[in-house]
Amino acid sequence: MAPHPSPQVSSVCSLHSCPDIPKSISDDPRIQALLKCNGPLLEVDRVSLRATISESSELLSVLKEKIDRVQQTLNTLLDGQAKVTENLRAAKTLLHPIRSIPDDVLRHIFSFCVHEVCDLLKEDVAPDSLDSRKPPWALSQVCRSWRRVSLSTASLW
Repeated sequence: MAPHPSPQVSSVCSLHSCPDIPKSISDDPRIQALLKCNGPLLEVDRVSLRATISESSELLSVLKEKIDRVQQTLNTLLDGQAKVTENLRAAKTLLHPIRSIPDDVLRHIFSFCVHEVCDLLKEDVAPDSLDSRKPPWALSQVCRSWRRVSLSTASLW
């Protein structure tokens, strides 16, 4: 058994100064043979395995620290992504074209909503403006400006 297996480094880790990650000792034919029997170990095997334990423990600590730092960075990036996404959503909402429709155009659109319902119901009388499910009420519950326009348009009621 070789005292120190040759290191194998991930290309991702090498970009971010990861320590060299050793190959698995389970791939070593000597280790595979030792794992299949209960015979005593040679002294050279004991020394090599103790060195592996020591080095692996140190490397594990280093890797855990690096993982913690990367996790903190990831959390910071995810928080930033959420804030930027919210900024984007808010900006798009504020710039939405519906917000710039003039009141007279809204009144005209609203009148089609009310009259269309009357036509569908084939009523010859004015719509029942007391029914909260009907257009005058529904339109007035969308937003403050629609409420103002809806309530100020007598023909809807």
